[in-house]
Amino acid sequence: QNDPGADLIVFNAKIFTGNRGQPEASALAVKKGRIYSVGSDGDILGLKKSETKVACAFGHSSFGFRPSGFGFSSVTFRAQARSN
Repeated sequence: QNDPGADLIVFNAKIFTGNRGQPEASALAVKKGRIYSVGSDGDILGLKKSETKVACAFGHSSFGFRPSGFGFSSVTFRAQARSN
């Protein structure tokens, strides 16, 4: 994961990180099947490459992180992934 960029970006989300220093985020980046970065939409969208799939969570609370790892909450969202 040394090269910059992401395979998938989910943005416009409400993400609970479980980190007191950054309790919430609005976007996450996935690379090689693992979440490797969470942050603001602007920061995470900056990791976009030409082949990155991008999904909008439409402001839903879709993701939650737990101390043992991450898990998706029961709230789902309709994402429109696109490569551009």
